[in-house]
Amino acid sequence: MLRLMSVIALLSLLVIGYSHNSNKTEANVVLLSPDAPCESFRNDMEMYETCEKVWEFERTHAGVQIVID
Repeated sequence: MLRLMSVIALLSLLVIGYSHNSNKTEANVVLLSPDAPCESFRNDMEMYETCEKVWEFERTHAGVQIVID
């Protein structure tokens, strides 16, 4: 009987651990809008300023599209 209870307790812990890990999601999701494409660079000021300059250039020059990787 004690062995059966130990097996049930172990299986319960495994199920709880699995469900806890599978439900936990971590993501940094930045929702970009067409009006603010540089928001993903907020933590890096140099990249943010470069993105703002490129975006301003694209808006003022028709037919120009620059892709930054």
